[in-house]
Amino acid sequence: MLYNEKVEALVNEISELEYVQKFKKAEQNLHAKTELFDLQTQMKGLQRDAVLYRKIGKMQAYKETSHAAQKIEKQLKKDPLVQQYFFDVARCK
Repeated sequence: MLYNEKVEALVNEISELEYVQKFKKAEQNLHAKTELFDLQTQMKGLQRDAVLYRKIGKMQAYKETSHAAQKIEKQLKKDPLVQQYFFDVARCK
């Protein structure tokens, strides 16, 4: 058996594992909910802005953007898909 054939066989076996299948399904579900990615992008932007505001000494702007980012983070963590994803990841460790 050639090296490439062995690699392909191994990849096929790994992709058939139950936890890999669950991860793929969870990933598909997450990608189907684009609003989660939009919220994540928004949160990251706010976090970047907060760091910048803190560096330049704009403490009120820092507090406001930091609070807004934390609010989005809490909203994301409450989403059932996100909770299930983290549960599945924790079980695989």
